[in-house]
Amino acid sequence: MLPEDPVSPLLPPPKIVQKADRSCKKCRERRVRCGREFPTCARCKKRRDTCSFGEGVYVEDTVEGSDQQRIADLEGKITTLQSQLRSAATTSTSAPAPRPVLAPTSSSSNASVVRPSLAADISRALTDLLPAGTSSVLSAFLAEEGHSGGITPTFGNVDFRLAGTGLAHAVTCHLLDSATRACDSKLPGLATISSHVPLLKANLHDLAPHDQVNVATLCALGARTSPHSAFYGIASITSPEGTPVPALFSQVGNRRESLCKSLEKRALETAWSAGLFKTPSYEAAEAVAALAVLSIYEENDLDETRWLVRQAAGLFLDVRHNEMLNGTSSSLGKNVGLAVFMVDAQLAVQGGRPTVISPLELQDYWATSGLTIPDLVNAHLPELVDAKLRSTLSFADIESLVETILFHVYACYRVFAQVTSPARRSSSNSVLSFVRNLWNLVDQIHNAIQRLQQQLVAITDPLVGSDGDPRAVDHAILLVVRADDVLVHLVGYIHAYLMRDRDSGKYGPEREGDRELARARGESQMRVFKCLKLFAFYCQLYCSSENKHNVFHLLMQLEPLLHWTELVALRIGQPGGPLSDEFEVSEEEVEWFRMALELSLFYSPRLALTLQALVSARQKCMHKASPAMFPVQAAPVFAPPAPPPSNLSMPHASLHDPSLTSPAAANDNVRYPYSPANTPFNVGGPVSALQHGGPTHLPSTSSSSSTPHPFSFSQHPPTHMSSSSSSSMPQAGPMMVGQEGFANGAADDLSGSTTPADVRSAFQSVDWADLSLTPAPATAASDGSAGSTEGWAQVGGGGGARPRSSG
Repeated sequence: MLPEDPVSPLLPPPKIVQKADRSCKKCRERRVRCGREFPTCARCKKRRDTCSFGEGVYVEDTVEGSDQQRIADLEGKITTLQSQLRSAATTSTSAPAPRPVLAPTSSSSNASVVRPSLAADISRALTDLLPAGTSSVLSAFLAEEGHSGGITPTFGNVDFRLAGTGLAHAVTCHLLDSATRACDSKLPGLATISSHVPLLKANLHDLAPHDQVNVATLCALGARTSPHSAFYGIASITSPEGTPVPALFSQVGNRRESLCKSLEKRALETAWSAGLFKTPSYEAAEAVAALAVLSIYEENDLDETRWLVRQAAGLFLDVRHNEMLNGTSSSLGKNVGLAVFMVDAQLAVQGGRPTVISPLELQDYWATSGLTIPDLVNAHLPELVDAKLRSTLSFADIESLVETILFHVYACYRVFAQVTSPARRSSSNSVLSFVRNLWNLVDQIHNAIQRLQQQLVAITDPLVGSDGDPRAVDHAILLVVRADDVLVHLVGYIHAYLMRDRDSGKYGPEREGDRELARARGESQMRVFKCLKLFAFYCQLYCSSENKHNVFHLLMQLEPLLHWTELVALRIGQPGGPLSDEFEVSEEEVEWFRMALELSLFYSPRLALTLQALVSARQKCMHKASPAMFPVQAAPVFAPPAPPPSNLSMPHASLHDPSLTSPAAANDNVRYPYSPANTPFNVGGPVSALQHGGPTHLPSTSSSSSTPHPFSFSQHPPTHMSSSSSSSMPQAGPMMVGQEGFANGAADDLSGSTTPADVRSAFQSVDWADLSLTPAPATAASDGSAGSTEGWAQVGGGGGARPRSSG
């Protein structure tokens, strides 16, 4: 029998040595293997050379001859082989030269990184979230994805239990690939750094600080967009019967939310420790601008995002000032300048504050950096789009059009923020005429976007310049939809501004009871209903696309429009509701909202209460009111003003931002596996055995007016039932035929393992006229008066006021 802790006198005592996490500079220069002994490696000690590992080196104690040493040796061999393969590929092919920004920084640079390993930190941020026993799900997923070609297995064949750096590399590469597969990575501020992902992955362990920030930023984006639940340690989001489990969706959303916040924090810490916020360089400005875009994209705290915008704008001004002093041309505007302009404009509207970029800075620095500031007085965007559509579109043409459209959209945001700023004096002129002209401008841009959408949907051949990418057309459609999505949300912000209490005197000379204010509120209510119908369609489109995460961002942007869940549930004739079918959000469209809200829980838990609010509102307003109680007018709700002339009048705009008003210098319903009547919707809670119980029991009633269950708006027969049996099945509530929801084959749909989604099919199921924001021309009332206008002033404009009595 051996003792429990044998110590053989024949074996030497274990030797503890210090190992660095990188090779020394001399060995890297000579391209030889380094033992990484700290503070002097064996090779430099033998040659009597000065050994230096550079700043920010991470040193750990290692037992020589142990398993840890063997693992380190294996990793060293893998690194050497990878370097040899890259060198061979570089010499045999005409690979593009690396960017200068990827070169190691000199010792005199202020950009020293104190964190040891970027990939290790990114991987640890994920693995620390996973409960015990679930990390094997992540390892198996990454191994399978590597073997199937989803991610290039750059970590060799070493087992995940032995190669910790291999796991870290695989996690980071998956997040980077997920980011580049999302259409959001093509937006200004993110597009440039996304195009460098192959180079960033090849140099992942030897990146300059600003590229470390870019990698962490893209990984945060990839953490939000990745469609794989296994990446978050959950093998399946469905029960053994194949039905979706809401608690599992929420668990993925909770872990995803934590990972996104951790990676954003990592990017900010790296930028701060590297001194990027005070380094006036193109690379620093690009990295900080990307952080600002990510912050507004993630719906972060407005004050934190505003701080990032100020830093990015300041870096842009410093770099642009140096360019102007040196007389060099600028390429800063197309990427950094446009990104800062966009985030600044949206942030000003959301926070009700003036823009960070002043009108003078916009004219002197932004307009001279390669950007053409949109002329909102003489809006030529429709003509520009039509001219492009008359020629064969390439992928570069579409990207250029999307960039131009986004610039116009955020210019509308900026001028609205400037004109409606709380800093305006209460004695100033009314802005109601400005609001109506802004509505007309939104209509013009939306109609131009709609024509571009029609052209893209009709494309059958691969796009020129798309490199044969089969998803290029769908991504182009999604980019255009995203631009329109942002534009239409401005209507909601205008409505929120009009509905503020005017008796305080903070928002212009109008007071409550003013006739013109009531008319404007009535038209605004009408436009909000039209926008909600369009958003419902976009929810359906996003849910059927490969970029399903966009439902979360669309619905989060609706949050400032208070009680929107009640608006979509209102029926014709109910107080504050629509007065015609043109403005009523149909039951099918409400189903699309419901489907999108449930799907959003897979990406974030933040909309769980909104889903519950929609359920409650839909139960309350499920049936249309009696015509005897709520008289319905046959005429459409509002007569819009005649189209404005080409020279659009924008009062007050020139006083606040002249650069924007004059030419510038150069389904089936979800069936839960438990009874929704007895089990509350548990967001992020543990999955108990009750949640995997039997099928939902439908209420046995022959009345179509019975109250539905809290989470089952329409009770559909099981998919395995025949048509004859389903036709005789009693129904609870009205049957709603909607888009096939994410719950039918959720795992396949979300992971993208089935046939790639085709977003064009969503457009083919609707009439293009239904997607217009411009109301149909109003007809006069029976007495010849504009009865519909007054009806909206009383019913729609009152925010839920009672309709007028017949007297």
